[in-house]
Amino acid sequence: QNYLKLLGLPGVQADQFGAVTWEKHPVMSSGTVSLKAKVLSLRLEPSRCKHPLAAEAYECVLEAARTLLNKEQRKRILTLA
Repeated sequence: QNYLKLLGLPGVQADQFGAVTWEKHPVMSSGTVSLKAKVLSLRLEPSRCKHPLAAEAYECVLEAARTLLNKEQRKRILTLA
């Protein structure tokens, strides 16, 4: 899964040499990740959203947030991005 795209965060920005710096990327801020996940989870909460796939989408958002908030898992995801 592409957790960055799911939460509406920008993708990888590389310079002309292909080097990627993540220090100033929004995903490095746990507050940004939490806010994006909170907004999406409120929209997709199965008790509020009657779409048949709302429960599945809600779980995907929670999984993306848990993954990106965990420092080790975030590092693994970002190296694959």
